[in-house]
Amino acid sequence: MPSINVRTADALNSLLRGELAAAETYAQAIRKASGGHDDEIASGLAHLHDRHVDAASLLRQVVSVKHEVPASSSGAWGTFAKAVEGTATLLGNAAAIKVLLEGEEHGAKEYQRILEFEDLDPRARILLSQLHAEQKDHPREVERLLRRT
Repeated sequence: MPSINVRTADALNSLLRGELAAAETYAQAIRKASGGHDDEIASGLAHLHDRHVDAASLLRQVVSVKHEVPASSSGAWGTFAKAVEGTATLLGNAAAIKVLLEGEEHGAKEYQRILEFEDLDPRARILLSQLHAEQKDHPREVERLLRRT
C-alpha cells in the first residue's frame, strides 16, 4: 500500500496525539469522579474515554498501514490532561468537565480543519469524516454530564 503524503501523515498524527490526550484526560476525570456520589457522571466519562481510545486506535492503524510512524504519546497535549486533573482537584468536577467541554470543541474544530485539506488522502478523508461525525456528538454528551454536577 502506498504511503500517504507528509501533510496527511502529520495531520493524522496530530489528531492521534489529541485523541491520546483526550483519553488520558478522561481517565483522570474518571478517577476523580469515581469517588463521588454520582456514578452516572463516571459512567458517562468512561463512555467518552472509550470513544477516544477507539479513535486513537483507528488513527494509529491508518498511519501504520500507510508506512508512517504513528505518534506514541500525547506530546504537548498531555499538558491539557494535567490541567484537567489540577482543575478537578482545586475546583471540583464541574470545573473539570467544563475544561473537557472546551477540549471536545477544540477537537471537533481540528477534525474539520484537516478535512478541509485539498490534498488529504481520500481513504484518510473517509475515516476522518466518520470520526468527525462522532466527535461532533461529544460536546453535547459533556454538556449533559455538566448539568448533572
